[in-house]
Amino acid sequence: MRILVIGESCRDIFHYGECSRLCPAAPVPVFKSVSIEKNGGMAKNVQENLNSLGVKTDIVTNEGWTTITKTRYVDLNSNHMFLRVDENDDLYGKINLDTSQKKDFEIYDAIVISDYNKGFLSTHTLQKVSRLHNLVS
Repeated sequence: MRILVIGESCRDIFHYGECSRLCPAAPVPVFKSVSIEKNGGMAKNVQENLNSLGVKTDIVTNEGWTTITKTRYVDLNSNHMFLRVDENDDLYGKINLDTSQKKDFEIYDAIVISDYNKGFLSTHTLQKVSRLHNLVS
């Protein structure tokens, strides 16, 4: 099986740590980072999930996606996310399937659209992709 993933991507960074006390200067937890995980997020995460199932995938995503980061601070004991910090959230750009991004859609068994409404995919693009393939999710 071969699937094409289309959508915007970013870099997900997770700081896992512990909060054992409150800050004396403000009513906020003091976070001590224990480990950090970095991976592709958004459409890149969808692609990785499909790859983990043994599916061969290709992706059409935004250039420079690694400069867009979503950093989360997560407590190891409760899995509670204390804070998320987004950087370069305005750099998603737009896709243009009429030019260099055009793919031969017929070689794919399915197309998965991962749209986070960041402006990368327009209604026109979504309609076009749906017309180019019988199995679009």
